[in-house]
Amino acid sequence: QRGEIILFKAPPDPSKEFVKRLVGLPGETIAVRNGDIMIDGKPLPALSPLIRKDRANFGPVKIPAGSYFFMGDNRANSADSRYWGFVKKDALIGQAFFTYWPPTHIRILH
Repeated sequence: QRGEIILFKAPPDPSKEFVKRLVGLPGETIAVRNGDIMIDGKPLPALSPLIRKDRANFGPVKIPAGSYFFMGDNRANSADSRYWGFVKKDALIGQAFFTYWPPTHIRILH
């Protein structure tokens, strides 16, 4: 579901895995305007507190059927779907529940 943190095979190199927040679903049109995430032309305020805002602009682009759009929580310093494109459903591995490394940063993800 939108907002979950998901582990998936990295589009630029499927031998690697990425962990990012699911932002856009199949069939939706996504854009970023002055750092605000827009889905089908409407702001997405629910994720705003979770993702560090930057002043970037992106899109709009329509997410193809069977694909998803991911963004890093630290968008200003994160390569994500804005750079390497959509993630196909068969590349999804599962939801991330907690971090365990480094040990000083163990926490449950929301």
